[in-house]
Amino acid sequence: MKKIFSLTATVLLMILILTGCTSKRVKLDLSDMQGPETKILLDGKEYSKDKDEFFKMLENIEEYNKSSVNETPVNVDNYHTFEIENAGKKRYLHVYAKKNIVSRYYIEMPYEGIWNIDSNLYEKLID
Repeated sequence: MKKIFSLTATVLLMILILTGCTSKRVKLDLSDMQGPETKILLDGKEYSKDKDEFFKMLENIEEYNKSSVNETPVNVDNYHTFEIENAGKKRYLHVYAKKNIVSRYYIEMPYEGIWNIDSNLYEKLID
């Protein structure tokens, strides 16, 4: 009886550990913000690039880093803010780089999540 209990407890513990170690797959989803009347601002100025191109660049971002618990990025010296407005709704995206040993680039949606992006996408977005 003791062996069965021990074996059951071990199996349950392993299941809990394995399910806790899986990574979240959270896509950056802005599908509800797309439309003919969508307005995009970058750092308070009208975004000069094509709106469809902007959303196309963002639709394949899947490398979820972690959840966002702040209105703006923390421990970051400089960041760029996109304000997206459509049908009375507003969303904000912050794009920034953290330069430690290696530069890393991120896009953050307040209270939604933080995703890793590459330097090419970073440059395309803010250029």
